[in-house]
Amino acid sequence: MLFTNLAIGTGSFTEGKARGDIQTVYYLDQSDFTPAPFTFAVWAPIFLSCLAFAVFQARPKERNNGVLDRFALYYAGALVANAATPFAPIGWGLIVVLT
Repeated sequence: MLFTNLAIGTGSFTEGKARGDIQTVYYLDQSDFTPAPFTFAVWAPIFLSCLAFAVFQARPKERNNGVLDRFALYYAGALVANAATPFAPIGWGLIVVLT
């Protein structure tokens, strides 16, 4: 999830044409539904929480934690769906986001 979102900003998936920062992207692709750039600030704590959780569950003490085992596939599926969101067409993108 983190790799995909960072790579898109560098142009890795846009034929070498980096889209730049959020303000540049929204300046180029304005519409009536374009949110304010600060709206996406929520992703910083989400990404940091994902990293913190990855470190937490990787500790040897947590290897046999049944609670983590019960939702591991759901969590992994959510991360994969999040990474797939930028590549999905608008209609399918909404389904991916709901996932």
